[in-house]
Amino acid sequence: MTRQPYYLRTLFAAVTLLSASGSLAQAEDEVVCVQNGLNKLGYLVGAADGVLGPRTRQRAAEINVDFKFGLQP
Repeated sequence: MTRQPYYLRTLFAAVTLLSASGSLAQAEDEVVCVQNGLNKLGYLVGAADGVLGPRTRQRAAEINVDFKFGLQP
């Protein structure tokens, strides 16, 4: 059984929480951190611009599937 790295679960949870919050403008720095993490892991989202767009959401969903987190975005 492959162990799920804690940081990946945290990264996915961060995207989930950010997308559910109504104040994405205040979360821009957190989105940049998430995007940088996704890029470093090979889930390329492009430039870390702080915008929680469709590519960032898609890559977070891919992590959920690839590592079988079972979390709902």
